[in-house]
Amino acid sequence: MLPVADETLDGLQVGGARNYGFGQLSIVDSQLIDLEALDYDRIAAADEHSIELVSPFVIATDYPGADDQSVPWWWDVSRPAAPSSAADCDRNNEGEVSEARGSGLRRRTERLVDDGDVYDLATIDHGQIVGYDGSDPVKTAKNGVSRVGTHSRFGFGELRVRPASDDRIPDRAELIHDVEKADVSGGEA
Repeated sequence: MLPVADETLDGLQVGGARNYGFGQLSIVDSQLIDLEALDYDRIAAADEHSIELVSPFVIATDYPGADDQSVPWWWDVSRPAAPSSAADCDRNNEGEVSEARGSGLRRRTERLVDDGDVYDLATIDHGQIVGYDGSDPVKTAKNGVSRVGTHSRFGFGELRVRPASDDRIPDRAELIHDVEKADVSGGEA
């Protein structure tokens, strides 16, 4: 990963109302982190892992030169999906949120604007947790920070790999991974 000049980001506008002058960024400070220098001992020591989708993962696209993708083979979607506030909504007027009932994954239609052109994307919605069924969780963790998929350069496909028992919400770890509450650190009542 290469450092980005402050001038590149300063003044950039993000968010839904960016065309109306909102969401302007200004750089206060930046830091470059060497992924190789981070400690992955907890991930390497764990027997089971989970993946948290930090940003949506693109599975179908109208963007030129980018291919449609299926759910990655190393996602274990057979484990119960994490509880979500949008789980029971099939709002799909203009492609809002829909529950992928067969897989338990929420899907969403997004739009990507690039140089004034608008492209429709079908994504797996962010904030979900799935099991990890790959063979190299440390490598997957490093790749997840830099994002995976055909639209990674636009901010899609960022994920976190965690030990299955390591969850910010202790009851959720118990539900998803069938981990005893005593095995989950933090959040004890």
